[in-house]
Formats: sequence, C-alpha cells, structure tokens
Amino acid sequence: MRYYLTSATINFDDRLLIKENGFINDLKLNIKKPCSFLFVANNPNNIEETEKYAFDLKNALEVENIEINEFNILDSRNKENVEELIVSANLVFLAGGHVPTQNKFFHEINLKKYIDKYDGIIMSCSAGSMNSASKVYSIPEHNGEVKDREYKRELEGLGITEVNVLPHFEFLKTMSVDGLNLIEDIAKKDSMERKFYCLDDGSYILGIRGEMEIIKGSAYILSNGRLERISNIDEEYKLR
Repeated sequence: MRYYLTSATINFDDRLLIKENGFINDLKLNIKKPCSFLFVANNPNNIEETEKYAFDLKNALEVENIEINEFNILDSRNKENVEELIVSANLVFLAGGHVPTQNKFFHEINLKKYIDKYDGIIMSCSAGSMNSASKVYSIPEHNGEVKDREYKRELEGLGITEVNVLPHFEFLKTMSVDGLNLIEDIAKKDSMERKFYCLDDGSYILGIRGEMEIIKGSAYILSNGRLERISNIDEEYKLR
C-alpha cells in the first residue's frame, strides 16, 4: 500500500490538486491507469457536502489527465457495500472534516478490516489523515468540546501509520476553541511524552506500508510542549 496523508489535497481557491513538493508527479507515476476511485465520506449523512467535495476531487484528478473509469462515494447510502467498494478500488480517498464524526463512521463500517487487506493507493486529507493513525489524536475543533467531559481526545484509528498529524498548521495556530488557542493552550499540553507532526497545507506524508515513511514539505514536530521546524518547502524529513 502506498499512501499520501495530506494536510490539504486540493487548493481552497482553484480546487485543483496541490502542486507543491512533488505530489502530482509522484501520484501520477504510481497510480494505476485507468483509475478506480473511491471517495470515503467524513460525515456519512451530509450527502450534499460529500458529493460536492468528491466531484471537486474527481475533477482535480482529471485535470491532471488521471483517467477515472470507475467512481464511487462511500457514505450512509451504501455503507453495507463497503467490502465490495474497497475491493474494486485502486485509489481510496479519506475525506477531511470532523475527526470524531469520521472515526465513528469508520468503526461503524469496520473500515480497518478492509483497509488492512487493501493494496492500492490511499490518499487522505486533514481529518482523514488524522484518522489514519493507529492511535488518533482528536484535537477539539468545535466550541464546547474542550469543556465536554465525554469528549475523547484519543481514538482508535485505521492503523495505516503510527504518526499523529496536525493539518493546516499555519491556520490551526491562529484558531481558538472555548477561548483556548488550539496549539498554545491545547496541543502543547497534550504533547507531553508524545509527538505531533504539524503540516502546512501543501505538505504530506508519503509512505509505503511496512517499508518507508517521509514528510514532504513544510512541517514541524510538537513534543513535550516544544515546537521545532523539521523541514521546509521542497525538503524531506525521514520518519522511518
């Protein structure tokens, strides 16, 4: 399995694939042609938003002359067909959005069971990248989640990687939830005796399961309350 765990897969302005750090070239070199593309939703019940994002990504792939001969969306409408949809795909995309919402959906459809057998390409964005970890760090995103005693910051993930990603870092460090800055007041305290890899948009983790894993592009490591830059644009940082 080859995987691309991105902060953002497409640009917010032009809705095209990120061009930084060799992403498009590497994807085009390794994707099967033609491509059987499966888009896995974040919120399985938000059909309108899921379809909009899925078709945006499909268009972005086709702009780069990546031929798609089969295109499916996995959400609440067809969740009972998860095994069939995974088996027929050679590109599986895990959408961005709300981490706990997506995590619950993944468990509901037992996605890990089928991903463990999958040998194609995984591509993910934001929450999808965060839920790809074995042990997911689910940073509070919505007001009320910091104060909610039942909110779980640690969740069981897909086990594609052992790495905990904090995406959209240049934006995340300006955000506050329940009056607390996401990085200074929340993530730094949660980073004791663990590591978070903070990715700017345009950066991603490139991995081959069981073989190698590197960060491509601008990134930081947050551990024991200390933030350190580990790579810049067009640079790499070897994870293993």
